[in-house]
Amino acid sequence: METIAHPAPRPMSLPRDVPAEAIESFDAFYQREFPRAVGLALALTGDGAVAEDLAQEALLSAHRKWARIRTYDRPGAWLRRVVTNRAISHHRRRTSEWRTTLRWTARQPGSTTIPELPSDATEVWEAVRALPRRQAQAI
Repeated sequence: METIAHPAPRPMSLPRDVPAEAIESFDAFYQREFPRAVGLALALTGDGAVAEDLAQEALLSAHRKWARIRTYDRPGAWLRRVVTNRAISHHRRRTSEWRTTLRWTARQPGSTTIPELPSDATEVWEAVRALPRRQAQAI
């Protein structure tokens, strides 16, 4: 999959005579953007719980960087980009887990449980631990 590079949003310059109250508070930003972020994440993942987690993680990131993000022309667009990136990462992680599970179950025909070791396995593993490191790793 091809990755598209997006330029970082440019902060707008605020005139010195703009009162601090004119800049949006994080609480107001959160109240406005949380439902939108959850909706986007839900559309991208199809899972409500995951969507809420992704939205919360993105808003936590926004909160940590709020001094810079609040000066952007469109801080909501920054948040949506973060939600999208996190949803893509979530999808990649889930796909990787799914493939690993498939490989594991293919090795264990008819069973997804780990077999129990025989009673004499303790002696064998003690002998393996007594070997030089590289030989023990090979076993």
